[in-house]
Amino acid sequence: MVSRKFLLSKVKELRKLSGFYLELKKINGHYYVFKSTSIWDRKHGKRVKKTEYFGRISDSGKFIEGKHAIDSYGSVDSLVPADHEGGGDSADDLRLLRMLSMDARVGVSKIEETLNLKKTATTNRLKRLEAKYEIRYIAEVDQEKLGYSGYLIFLKFNAKSMDMERVGAILSGDPMVQLAATLRGGYDLMVYYLAENDRRANLRLYELRKKLLPEEDCEWMISQCFIGYGFVPLRDVFFNEMKGKVWHRSKDSPRHEDGRLYYGEYATLRELNVDGAAPFAEIDRRHSLNDGNAQYSYYKLMEKGMIKRITISENRFANDRLVISLMEILNTAAFERSRSQLLSFIISESGRAVNTNVLEADLMNPYGIILISPMDNKDREMEFMEKLGKVAGVRMRRMEIREIIVGSFCYRNFDNAASNQYRILKSIYQSGGGVDKQTAIFG
Repeated sequence: MVSRKFLLSKVKELRKLSGFYLELKKINGHYYVFKSTSIWDRKHGKRVKKTEYFGRISDSGKFIEGKHAIDSYGSVDSLVPADHEGGGDSADDLRLLRMLSMDARVGVSKIEETLNLKKTATTNRLKRLEAKYEIRYIAEVDQEKLGYSGYLIFLKFNAKSMDMERVGAILSGDPMVQLAATLRGGYDLMVYYLAENDRRANLRLYELRKKLLPEEDCEWMISQCFIGYGFVPLRDVFFNEMKGKVWHRSKDSPRHEDGRLYYGEYATLRELNVDGAAPFAEIDRRHSLNDGNAQYSYYKLMEKGMIKRITISENRFANDRLVISLMEILNTAAFERSRSQLLSFIISESGRAVNTNVLEADLMNPYGIILISPMDNKDREMEFMEKLGKVAGVRMRRMEIREIIVGSFCYRNFDNAASNQYRILKSIYQSGGGVDKQTAIFG
């Protein structure tokens, strides 16, 4: 029988050669290797895991490629960490992923010029990375510019067991829920919710509570939150709610009103939110717009700041463990003294094809910060917790996401030099280390 160490090295070798994310499963005493991917379930608005038989490792340690399908039952062997790097990303691969993260509608000619590649090589590289990282093109939308605020909700159930399928169905049916995930460690459920203002939030959340857990004891922690790094992609069903913000010429409204979208803007925003690479001509055709309307609307939405950029999500990393660090600020002075270290950590380079953190947000209740970070192995997690442990003046609570049941995060290789954190750090250093007290925690 082969050793634990040998199995680990063998699967890592297979990952490097194939470029696939592989899982090792022990079934009836034998070791089988499966390719693990996830596909976008548009109906439910979330990633759905999919596995495919790849081969097996014999008792002598030889890999035998699979020729017939095998059900991927059995638990994943924990001795193999979820290493998504694949070992095959060149410097040009990482530069291309960063370019797409910052502007996914960048033309092939611009990529050729930047990477000094020929058109065929550029196209092949792009297709390879799209397949390897399961890239999805999406719009990074500024929800505040659309007139909505974000609220983060944590729930703790007192019941020993909950019907999470029912809970997920209720949350999925609410267009204002953009993300929901089950947790371990402290709370049982996290929900990211949008509302136009506090009053609307109170009314909507009251209705949600009545539907969600009317007969169960449950602790709710609700806080308005301000995202400072990363973003939560909007679900398509949310745009049904947005229809009320579209201006239509009428007797009572003969002229366009400020704060309302033209129909072309609404249609373009909704289409790019689902597929950021959608051709403008196709959007025109699908919504019976005049030729060129979608392209014009896109640039107007960019000008208004409603669309920050078209970006990518490398959904292969959805298989990583997601760790939540909830930091409640108890001593403001002590926190301010270590603030620069935390800012630097948030935008630190991961050395992978994905950023160190997928989301950072300021919370109002409790007053503090939440950080959500993908982890691919224990060593990275230990280093991560060691660095966060140096942040002073906070009470740290660590949780882990079990499963995302509604929506998704955005996994990308964002250029941190364009982040608010970098801007704040630069101003702090230029002023000799002083901190502007009027600046929010992370701007």
